[in-house]
Amino acid sequence: MKSITYCCLLATLCLLATACLPEEPDNSYNFSIKNEKVQEILNLQDERNTDALLPYTEDANTTYRYAAATALASVQDEAAVPALIKLLKDDEERVRYAAAYALGQTGATTAEKDLVIAFGEEPSRKVQGVLLEAVGKCGKKETLRQISSVKTYKETDTLLLAGQAKSIYRFMNRKITLPEGTTRMVELLQLNIPASVKQVAADYLRRAADIKIENYEQELIEVFNKEQSPEVRMFVAAALGKTKGAAALTTLTEAFDIEKDYRVKVNMVRALKDYDYKSARTLALRAAEDRNRNVAYTAAAYLRKNASYYDSKILYNLARASSNWRVRTELYAAGLGRTNPAFAKTRYSYSQDLIKNYEDSQNPYEKGALLGAMAEHPVNFAYIEKAIFDSTATAVTKSYGIQALADLRSRPDFNALTGTAAYTTKAKLAQIFKRAIESGDVAMIATTSGALRNPDLKMRQAYSGGTGFMRNSLKKLQLPRDVEAYNELKRTINYFQDADLEKGIVTPESKQAIDWELINELPAKPVAVIISKKGIIELDLLVNESPGSVANFVKLTRDGFYNGKNFHRIVPNFVAQAGCPRGDGWGGLDYAIRSELGPQYYDTEGYVGMASAGKDTECTQWFITHSPTHHLDGRYTIFAKVKKGMDAIHRLEIGDVMESVKIR
Repeated sequence: MKSITYCCLLATLCLLATACLPEEPDNSYNFSIKNEKVQEILNLQDERNTDALLPYTEDANTTYRYAAATALASVQDEAAVPALIKLLKDDEERVRYAAAYALGQTGATTAEKDLVIAFGEEPSRKVQGVLLEAVGKCGKKETLRQISSVKTYKETDTLLLAGQAKSIYRFMNRKITLPEGTTRMVELLQLNIPASVKQVAADYLRRAADIKIENYEQELIEVFNKEQSPEVRMFVAAALGKTKGAAALTTLTEAFDIEKDYRVKVNMVRALKDYDYKSARTLALRAAEDRNRNVAYTAAAYLRKNASYYDSKILYNLARASSNWRVRTELYAAGLGRTNPAFAKTRYSYSQDLIKNYEDSQNPYEKGALLGAMAEHPVNFAYIEKAIFDSTATAVTKSYGIQALADLRSRPDFNALTGTAAYTTKAKLAQIFKRAIESGDVAMIATTSGALRNPDLKMRQAYSGGTGFMRNSLKKLQLPRDVEAYNELKRTINYFQDADLEKGIVTPESKQAIDWELINELPAKPVAVIISKKGIIELDLLVNESPGSVANFVKLTRDGFYNGKNFHRIVPNFVAQAGCPRGDGWGGLDYAIRSELGPQYYDTEGYVGMASAGKDTECTQWFITHSPTHHLDGRYTIFAKVKKGMDAIHRLEIGDVMESVKIR
C-alpha cells in the first residue's frame, strides 16, 4: 500500500464528521468482573499471553472482544497490532475505542497509518479523540506537525480538541516536540473549552523540556489571570517561569499572597528556577514563611539550590523560626549550603547545630533529613557514615544517609568544596560506598550503585581490585523482593566491565495470580477506609478496571499489613505515597503483581496508583495524586479513586501513620 501523502493525511486529520452516526443497540455487551469468561481473558492478560488472547478479538460477543482489546493494552505486545487494527472497524464503539487505546499502548510505529485512516472513517467523536492520542504514542515527527496544524475543530468539538491536546502531549512524552505543537497548545488555552482540555495543554507547556515559550509571555499571563480552574492555573504558573519574562515574574509575585489553592502557590515557587536568584529572591523568601508547609518546603528547597551566600544567615534564622520539621531542616540545609566555604567557623557551628538536632530527634524521617542537610558541608561525611552503619540505624536513616553521601560525591563543585582534602575525601567516600554495597541493605546498594556509574566521578580507578565485592553482594539479594537493587547493582557491574548496561537485567518471576475467589466475594462497589490523624480517607476500589491490584490490596489490608505503615513520601502538588514495609520506599514482599494499564487517566486529583520500579514490578506500595498527573497515564496502574478525605490527603506529612485500613 502506498504511503499517505502529507496533503491526504492532513485532510484526514482535519476531517469533521457532520454528526456522530447512531449505533445499533449493543445487546451483547454485559461486562461483569465476575463473569467466568471475562476472568479467563483477564488471566491471559495477567499471564501476558498474547497468542491466547487474539482469538477473543474475533469473538461474536462484544463483551469478550472489548475485554480482549482492553487486556492487550496492558500486555503491550506488537504482535497484537494486526488484530487490533482489524477491531478499529468493529461494529461497536466501545470495542473500537479500546482497540485504538491498546494500539497506542503498544507504541508500534507500524500502527500509525491505520490509526490515521481509521480517524477519517470513524463516526464517533469519542473514538476519534482516542485515535489522535494513540497516534501521539507511536507516530512520527511529521505527523505531529500535521496534527498541530489543524485549526478547524470547533470549540464545541471538545472530544476532538482533547484528542489533539493529548496527542501533542504524548509526542512530548516521547521527547518529540515542534514549535507548531507548542503554538497549538497556547491557542487551546485561549479557547472557551473545558478545563480538562486546557490542563493538558498547560501541563505540556510546563513539562516539555526543549520548547521555547518566551514569545507567549503575554498570552500566558492573560490565561493565568482569567482562568478559574486551579488545575489549569497551577500548570500555567509553572510555564510562566519558562518565559523568563519580567512581566511573568511580576504577575506571579503579585498573585502569590491572594492565591487560595496551595497547589498553585507551589507551582509559582517552582517557576522561580528559571529566573536568576536576585530577581526571584523576594518571592522565594516570602514563600519560605508561608503558612502552608507544602509551599514553604518547596521554597526552602529552591533556596537550598539557588540562594546567594549573602542570605545564608537569613536562611538559618528562618530555619530556627519554623515550626515544621521538614521545612526547618530544608532551611537549615540551605543556610549551611549557602554559607561561603571560606567561613569555616560558621559552617562548623551550623553543622554542630544539625548534629544536636539529629541526636535530639525521635522522628526517623527528621533524622534522615538532617543527615541530608549535614552533607552540605563535606567534613560531616564521617558523622553520616557513623550514623548509617550504627547497629541501631533504621532503614530510613540508612536510606537518607547514603543518599546524602551519594549526592555529596556527585556535586559538580565537590573539588572546590573540599579543597586540599579532595583526594583523601574521595578515597574515604569510595570505601564507604564499598561498605554500603557489602551491607546487604537494598537502599544503600541501589543508591550507591547509581552513584558509582556516574562517569564524571571516575570510580573505576577507586576499585582497582575489581568488582568481586559487587558480585558477592549481588548473589545475596533475594528476588523478586530486591529486584530494584539487584538491577541497579547489575548495571554497575556491567558499567565497570564495559558491558551493555542492560545485560543480565531481570524482571520479577514470582508473579501473584489474580485471586478470583476474593474478587467474587467483594461487594459490587468495595470501599477502603484509611484512618489517620489527619482524617478519614475513603477509597472507591476500581475492581472492574484493575482486579489484580484490587485483590492484592484487599488481601494485604485484611492481613493487617497496612496498619501502622507510614506515608513515607510526600511530594508537594504531586503524590502522597505509602505501603512500604521498610518505611523508606525501598521495601516490598516476595512477589510481584502485573501492571493493569487499561484506558484510565490521572486527569484529576485523588487517583490511587500502584508504585513500581518498572512494568510488572508492583507489590505493596501505592500513591495518591494531589492534582492531575498526565505523564503517568498508561504507565502506572490506577486501582482506586478517593471518595472522601482529599482535604486530609493534602494535609499529610512524611511519617504520618495509617492507624488502620479496612475494607467495607
